[in-house]
Amino acid sequence: MASFYSLPFYETSERLAAPLPTLEETTGRRIVRVGHHFLVKYSLNVNLIEGENMLFVGHSSNVPLPQVYAVYTDKATGFNYIKAAVSDKLRDIIGQLRTLPCPGDFGSFGNRALQDSMFWTADDAATAVINDPFETEAQLNEAMVRKYLYNNITPQKAEFCQRILPRVLQNRDLIFSDASYWEYTLAIFTCGRWDNDWHVWVAKILDEYPNEYVWMDMLRRELWS
Repeated sequence: MASFYSLPFYETSERLAAPLPTLEETTGRRIVRVGHHFLVKYSLNVNLIEGENMLFVGHSSNVPLPQVYAVYTDKATGFNYIKAAVSDKLRDIIGQLRTLPCPGDFGSFGNRALQDSMFWTADDAATAVINDPFETEAQLNEAMVRKYLYNNITPQKAEFCQRILPRVLQNRDLIFSDASYWEYTLAIFTCGRWDNDWHVWVAKILDEYPNEYVWMDMLRRELWS
């Protein structure tokens, strides 16, 4: 999959507050603070599109998001790294992000296939209808139905979702490249065992979509790949 930005990306030395951390300084945790200037996000599951998204927003708006200093893959370990300074004005930032012009489809940045694991399939042209960027909300909902069939879940459940999803997930605004409820439902899904107060802070950062969450929680658990 082609990258919208040229990767690896490294900020010029003139814009760095300090030399970038070495691999030896960062290895061991998925998000780690290194010195006084950098946070490093890394793992085999980090997608560099996250860094590209931040670069795009930084170049296209005045949103005070974290400064991206580097986006790259370490070929020896396969880890992806995103290095950024810290910002704590998340609600204001996300509010500004949600005003960015819509690119016209439900998908990943650059008119690329959805990276959400709900839509994962083998790299097969025949399954592209499950994760390709979608022009309409109806196509997005239909892709989730198709994923039920791809995962060999009972066709009766797929038929149920095909009938019901257009009623419960409809007329939602397209915010940048996601349905308006998407980020909230995914953030609440990460509550996992509900053994901390993460949901309290999500509610302070994002508008809540409780009805959509109930449905997306069920779909995500059954379609996760």
